[in-house]
Amino acid sequence: MGNKLSAKNLKIDIALVNTAKIKSLNRSYFNKNRTTDIIAFNMNEDLPDGTYFLGELIISYPQIVKQAKEYSVSEAEEMARVVAHGVLHLLGYEDTLPHQRRKMKKTEDQVLARLRKSSNPKGV
Repeated sequence: MGNKLSAKNLKIDIALVNTAKIKSLNRSYFNKNRTTDIIAFNMNEDLPDGTYFLGELIISYPQIVKQAKEYSVSEAEEMARVVAHGVLHLLGYEDTLPHQRRKMKKTEDQVLARLRKSSNPKGV
């Protein structure tokens, strides 16, 4: 997949869904009868127009709102964190084991720091 990511055009679809939908998808695809904030589906497909379709992120907006309150951050910040987490899954990161979670969290934090810096280059 490494050389695919150097493609000129990458595609990631993102859908915002309600609690019932994310819970249903989690049950259907992962046999987990509970809600979650995000589900990432890898597609890894070359499209006819030369675009590389990395995958789909299905995000529970109600869960984003709940977690933003829980973590005392804005909904935008929580959405950015969840999207970064999902993209890392599409890139092959796993978070099943404790050491995987630590590595993924560290990378997630680095991505978010870079996004903050690029959206505020003068540090204002």
